[in-house]
Amino acid sequence: MLPRIAELMGRCGLGNSVMPPTELYNEGWMLRLVLDWFERHREVTSPLRFETGARWYSEALLPSQFKAQHRGDRRAESFTHADGVIGQFDIQPGERGATSLRSDASQFVVCEAKLGSALSPRTTNSADFDQAARNVACMAHMIGAAGTPVTQYRQLAFYVIAPDAQITAGVFGQLVTRDSIRAKVASRIQGRS
Repeated sequence: MLPRIAELMGRCGLGNSVMPPTELYNEGWMLRLVLDWFERHREVTSPLRFETGARWYSEALLPSQFKAQHRGDRRAESFTHADGVIGQFDIQPGERGATSLRSDASQFVVCEAKLGSALSPRTTNSADFDQAARNVACMAHMIGAAGTPVTQYRQLAFYVIAPDAQITAGVFGQLVTRDSIRAKVASRIQGRS
């Protein structure tokens, strides 16, 4: 079956294509190829360099601090779908990607891939809590749940992987600044957003 899938995907964008090229040429697959390359080239110095024992996973589910407080809680969140995660973590069996940090983790990197779109400026249940802030809040929650001191990590990062033209044009602008993320997470914790 895998050779047949590869043949069908290889036809994307050609005259004999049976599906749109975006099934293959999209930000999810581009990020997977980038992470695969860095995993196989660990000697390369880069912010996406893999630490010893690190792995990657696509579409990882990051648990949220903001679980339902009561039945019908309209502000509650479940998991955040991370486009990519690098580090020392486990994927819970049978949980479709539920992620938890290992006690010996020294690297925790979350990547969001954007080829032609912006970050979401809000989440479903909180108008002032954006996609970048939500990812970072989930990361902080996971570190706390692991019970590991932040000083144990050699790398903690949230990256938006995007074409230079988008970055230069300021598409992600204020949403990815430390001050914006800090303020929005603090506001969400205090229940204002």
